[in-house]
Amino acid sequence: MLQRIGLAQALIHDPRLVVLDEPTAGVDPAGSRDIRDLILDLKRRGITVLLSSHLLAQAQEICDRVGILADGVLVREGHLQELIAIENQTELVIADASNELIREIESFVKRSNAKLIARRKSTTTLERLFLEATKNDEAGMSNVEGRTKQK
Repeated sequence: MLQRIGLAQALIHDPRLVVLDEPTAGVDPAGSRDIRDLILDLKRRGITVLLSSHLLAQAQEICDRVGILADGVLVREGHLQELIAIENQTELVIADASNELIREIESFVKRSNAKLIARRKSTTTLERLFLEATKNDEAGMSNVEGRTKQK
């Protein structure tokens, strides 16, 4: 609750710049998602958000630009997608591809002297899985509680 109160205090005067230090520290996953959604909404509204966090997956979800500090020295800075891009690699994500199509693509890659580094199924994140699983449980619990109260 303290994190949420602090955010409310920071936003009450509709600032153009918001500085947040570990805004989701000590917050449950659902509350953390709410705070991230709020930050993304601020960004969409043109409000600059300076975020300091050691939760790098969260920063990757939110930030357009990133600065990395080590021992108080800025060691990397730039647009997120440029910083995390791996040189000389391109990923293809294909939905509903038949095994035949995948074999053809792999064969074409071999003939072109490129290297197929990995072939894997697309995945979600553990956090998204948790939120989806608990959202369904919460809906089920609400239905169970509603039925219990009606009886």
